[in-house]
Amino acid sequence: MNYDNKSIIVSNILNKAAVKCFVSSETDIIKILDDAKKECKQRINDEKYQIEIDRRVAEWKLRLFCDKNLSIDKVNKLFDGCLKLGFSNKNIKIDTYLYFTLYCVNNNYYDIAIVNINKIKSYLPWKSKHEIEYSKSKMETINRLMLSMEVK
Repeated sequence: MNYDNKSIIVSNILNKAAVKCFVSSETDIIKILDDAKKECKQRINDEKYQIEIDRRVAEWKLRLFCDKNLSIDKVNKLFDGCLKLGFSNKNIKIDTYLYFTLYCVNNNYYDIAIVNINKIKSYLPWKSKHEIEYSKSKMETINRLMLSMEVK
């Protein structure tokens, strides 16, 4: 099975799990995503791909905990977990940082948000045409976040 097919299978399993999580409690989110991770690992019996499954589940947990405005301690722990697992590519890394940063801004953790904004900026800009467009888009998001912190 090639990488794209594995990715599609994992995406389908995790997307179905995430839909259930949107209306679930914190404890249920963890259980639902851990069950989905187990299913993914059973379906994709490839040792090299196991870390990718762990990454995707960690990213989903982080996003869902941010969306539910759970405590900074819990969200920060999940963010640290994502950092330890690493990222599949630069886009996912930046998007994960932005998601956590948005949570921080919305919950008045400006000091953490500013640290993360500076990290994101250090990853930008890139060289190719597509990457430059992506970089511009992310910089616009960063500028809106910075403006929203000034307004508050």
